[in-house]
Amino acid sequence: MREKVAPLLSTKSDHQVKDLPGLQSDTLVHWSGHIPIDAARDANIFYWLFESTSKDKDDAPLIVWLNGGPGCSSLIGQFLEVGPLGLSSDSRVEINKNSWSKVGHLLFIDQPVGTGYSFSNGGNSNCRNDEACNQDFYRFMINFLKVHTQFLKKDSNGLMSTRRIILTGESHAGHVIPSFTKFVLEKNSQAKQRKKFGSVILNIDAVTIGNGWIDP
Repeated sequence: MREKVAPLLSTKSDHQVKDLPGLQSDTLVHWSGHIPIDAARDANIFYWLFESTSKDKDDAPLIVWLNGGPGCSSLIGQFLEVGPLGLSSDSRVEINKNSWSKVGHLLFIDQPVGTGYSFSNGGNSNCRNDEACNQDFYRFMINFLKVHTQFLKKDSNGLMSTRRIILTGESHAGHVIPSFTKFVLEKNSQAKQRKKFGSVILNIDAVTIGNGWIDP
């Protein structure tokens, strides 16, 4: 049996992007890096988080974007669709004035492990079914929130709860999002029943799916 090992987390300041080659603007506040989810597998999920430009950013939701595939990097959505950064015809990095960051904090995730910049060094250890992928995704969200605690607050039950989370994406995300949402709702229910110290309620407020590939 593989021994479970707690992964080591970086700090929020470790992940802040202070300089991006090709970007002339310094108005963006963003973080990027790997969140370890399983030290035994050396499994790590890559993310890129952009702070909202909304005037009410303290109350702005956390919008999670997932591209499809499975196996398509969510940086496709960042650079070519809803993200704050775009690519010009001459390959320069430019600001996307129509980014969803106007209404919420934007979190792009390369998942499952093995997609884009997400990786594992534990041999053939990538997930191969919904249950395993949901477990990895859930571990990512919990460990991500340990780094980015600004999205957490204590709820009326004494548990830590996130601000509103909106799960968004396209293509195979049409399968991933409903599956993961069901998984999270079950985890939330268990946490509320047990009132386990340290439990986190992922407050999924809405889901948005475009061009969903529901049943491959």
